[in-house]
Amino acid sequence: TFGPTSAFGGNVTSISPALYFNGCTFNGIVNSIKNGATNDASSGSNVFNGASTFTDAGSGYLMFGNGNADQFNAASTFNNTGGSNMYVAWNSSTNIFGGVATFNNTPASNTLIYVSWNSAGTIFNDNIVATSNNGQGVQFCGAAAATATLAAGNTISVGAGGFSSGTLLLQRFTQVGATAQSLTLTGTSNLTFGPTSAFGGNVATVSPTLLFNGCNFGGNVISIKNGSTNDGSIGNNTFNRAFTITNTGTGYFLMGNGNPDLWQSTATFNNLSTGQHMYAAYNSTGNIFNGDVVFNNQPSSTGLWIYPNYNGINTQFNGNISVVNVNGGGVYFGTGTGTATLASGKSISIGAGGFNFGGLIFRNFTQTGPGTAQNIISTGTSYIQYGPTASFDGPVTSSSPGLFFDGSIFNGTANSTKTGTTNDQSQGNNTFNGSSTFTNNGTGFLLMTVTTADAYNSDVSFVKNSTGLIYPNYNNNSTYGGNLTVSSTSAITFGANTGTATFNGTGLQNMNATAGTPTPVFTRLVINNTGSGVTLNSSPINVSGSLTLTSGLLNTSTSYILTMLNGSTTAAGTALSTSYVNGPMRCQKSAAGI
Repeated sequence: TFGPTSAFGGNVTSISPALYFNGCTFNGIVNSIKNGATNDASSGSNVFNGASTFTDAGSGYLMFGNGNADQFNAASTFNNTGGSNMYVAWNSSTNIFGGVATFNNTPASNTLIYVSWNSAGTIFNDNIVATSNNGQGVQFCGAAAATATLAAGNTISVGAGGFSSGTLLLQRFTQVGATAQSLTLTGTSNLTFGPTSAFGGNVATVSPTLLFNGCNFGGNVISIKNGSTNDGSIGNNTFNRAFTITNTGTGYFLMGNGNPDLWQSTATFNNLSTGQHMYAAYNSTGNIFNGDVVFNNQPSSTGLWIYPNYNGINTQFNGNISVVNVNGGGVYFGTGTGTATLASGKSISIGAGGFNFGGLIFRNFTQTGPGTAQNIISTGTSYIQYGPTASFDGPVTSSSPGLFFDGSIFNGTANSTKTGTTNDQSQGNNTFNGSSTFTNNGTGFLLMTVTTADAYNSDVSFVKNSTGLIYPNYNNNSTYGGNLTVSSTSAITFGANTGTATFNGTGLQNMNATAGTPTPVFTRLVINNTGSGVTLNSSPINVSGSLTLTSGLLNTSTSYILTMLNGSTTAAGTALSTSYVNGPMRCQKSAAGI
């Protein structure tokens, strides 16, 4: 036992089963080893003016600063090689480390080094070096009132022995100033930032396990997770400059599980995993991205996705969004109960890496602002799915091999092209308030309204340029409020299964067809126009099932005539009818001449 109120002018070397530092000033080098079974709690009030090395090789713990602070004015090294924990600056205020502080955890059992665990105001005025090749690592500031500060100009780093086991836990830890920090962990180790931590400089990390649990980052963050654990960060982080996270491991990486995160600059999420998904803004309310965001999904398995705001409510994207998917499952917004809003003036687009596979799914997604056009072009065998519960205020132009409309509102123009071989069945429940064009350049069909009707409140065009068919309003009663144009190499059938096309405009509506387009077929056609009626302007039409005249005229001519196909029906009018065929029509007879 050294102290209380003791002093040593020369170098001190000691080996003992029990070891206590209870108030002593050491002016020379100190090298002390504890090798016994007792648990030794030193009361503190020590000053170490020379380089000091402390080794716990016993089966009992070695504790410093239990009640009173210690001061280390030169380099200090703490080696935990025995069978218990080591506690440094355990429970006292304003412990000071004036030289390089090194924490080496290589115990014979599953133990660790606790640093400033219950102590407030611990100050590191030089670099910190941490090593752990067995046990539970090196962990800072466990108690709610505990704090530790790394002074400006200094770094925390991994020592030459490496950090392959346990956790480097940087909670209630503040790194002051703009000095860059670099941490590379290996093996099965864990790097955790927070809670209640802050880093002023750029941070670059590599670790098998990575958790962001409440930290304010003043500089750029570039982090790589490469391990097999599934890592769910609890959120409460602020990233003030560019943020990049890359998952190359077999376990998932997840952010915002419980509390929201805030990105004040650009954010890039790279999922290069060999076995799992990536999640951002997973399950918390009010995640905010104030800069441009990149979701880059390039895993080694086709079934792996990036899931932004899976259950994250009110996720706000205040910058542009760029999505990339190469051979992965895709990028899926709002998979569960999450909602997301893309701010006015911002866009979502395909990044330079392309989108050649899987799905880009907009669920519970809102794009605000009518003035910003959205242009989304995917390739390969990928698909775009709008909805459920999505809305776009601005013009939308998209081209994709697969195309689905599953419950969205389009307040601007919509111009979407299908280019692939798949047969795509949209669920319906869409509202198109601006003029819309649907083009099939592929060999698979494009089918609308499998389960719920669509509403076309402005002009709409259906274009078939290849062998893939188009089926407007396949099932259900869809409404058409504007003009209708068809362009096709074969006849387009409206309501091919149980669907009905209802023309319910308040002004004149025209039916048009480009030159060479075969006559379109309406299985069930309803005229419910409250304006000047519906005019066959540049196309004849055929009705194969039923024609219902509810309101308004159906205006025909000898050039563009209505043909009631064999077996079709319509109700007889009277002299008082205000809805009728205004012009020539013809009825097809059966083969028997009846």
